[in-house]
Amino acid sequence: MDAFGQTSRLDEAFLRGLLARHESGLHVLAAPAEVERSRFTPEQVREGVEVIRTHFAHVILDLPHDLDPGTIAALEESDEVLYLVALNVPALRGASAGILALRHLGIDTAR
Repeated sequence: MDAFGQTSRLDEAFLRGLLARHESGLHVLAAPAEVERSRFTPEQVREGVEVIRTHFAHVILDLPHDLDPGTIAALEESDEVLYLVALNVPALRGASAGILALRHLGIDTAR
């Protein structure tokens, strides 16, 4: 929430203070502990991703399953999308519906 809620303050020092660093060199910006606080406007998502991209060569987003406006904005900003699915029939049916929803929203499924 601190990062995407205050993108005007998101300079390198502030961002690095919010990140957890793994010994492998990976940096993680953790999600808020309270799920209801994790809803961002499309503008917040776009600005946050843009700022983070200026500091890292690769940015990986672990997005929620629902297609709220913030999630859609993150998908639109993505160069590539990995759609992960469990290997069972209900998950495959859900994935099929999810891909249809992405197409309906105009998300380029070739990515």
